[in-house]
Amino acid sequence: MPTQRKGFYDFINISKKINKYPFLWIGKRAFPLIQNDHIINMKNLKMPGYVKDIIAAYSGGDIFCFPSYYEGEGIAILEAMSCGLPVILRDLPVYKDRFFNSKNCLKARNCPHW
Repeated sequence: MPTQRKGFYDFINISKKINKYPFLWIGKRAFPLIQNDHIINMKNLKMPGYVKDIIAAYSGGDIFCFPSYYEGEGIAILEAMSCGLPVILRDLPVYKDRFFNSKNCLKARNCPHW
């Protein structure tokens, strides 16, 4: 569900700033969060909701952006990496022993770093 915890609004802001590229938000949709006309009318943002073939979705992308403020295991990150996608993620303590900036990912502290 796109919530503040998942970094949904940061993702929206990033896609607004870099609007010449397409952005895809995959996962359950929380309609109250996206009923804003400005979000609905963004031409470069697609939100298909749940995707059955997640491997195909990853394989169709160029970069995996994971702006979540809190995560446990980060399974989606591992899935994206296994599909060969470069990964940009928020610099969280839970990732310190698994994901290394400039080695297997890029880490961002806050929205301007994305």
